[in-house]
Amino acid sequence: MFRVGGGVSAPRAIYDPDPEYSQEARAAKYQGTVILQIVVGADGLPRNIQIVRSLGLGLRRQSKR
Repeated sequence: MFRVGGGVSAPRAIYDPDPEYSQEARAAKYQGTVILQIVVGADGLPRNIQIVRSLGLGLRRQSKR
């Protein structure tokens, strides 16, 4: 496992789409933070993406469409 520093730089987003909201979340004006765990390969592509913490109100289901 690599950590930022010692020649390893922090990853940065190259694609940042707007989130898709469920009707329930939109009506509640719900917002928050989702925590993902990923491994970034030597080629810069994400692998083994796992949701560590989701938001609820149907937003996790929305992201798996």
